[in-house]
Amino acid sequence: MLRVIDADAGQTCAGNSQLLTWNQQGVPGSQGPAGTARAYAFVEPYSHTVIDVSQALGIARANVALALDGSGVCFGGLGFAPENVTATLRFWNTAPAVVSAALDGYELCPAGYGQAYVTAQFTATGGQTLRPFYVTFN
Repeated sequence: MLRVIDADAGQTCAGNSQLLTWNQQGVPGSQGPAGTARAYAFVEPYSHTVIDVSQALGIARANVALALDGSGVCFGGLGFAPENVTATLRFWNTAPAVVSAALDGYELCPAGYGQAYVTAQFTATGGQTLRPFYVTFN
């Protein structure tokens, strides 16, 4: 059982309890191995652009296009053949969400943007609404 006290106000632990001091920082660990992502980015579908280029690798605005039916985002000209694509919806609210990602594009991707297709949608009143997402290619 966890019991919270205010030590600054003079409260103390019971005899069978142990004081926990929060927000302590330990000795830094060693650097982990490099990640395996070939490319990653944060994408805003309506501007079909990479939002935070400081957190993007191998994906630029020129690699991203809105699907012709507006249902998602297509990727092309990546400079490598992706073996895997994953997408994660950026938190927006608690509405039901659908996120899917597929290699080899979508039949309604513009010419030259057939390497992958991602849709990240919330079910909104009156239809589907595209939302920002994070995408990673390996």
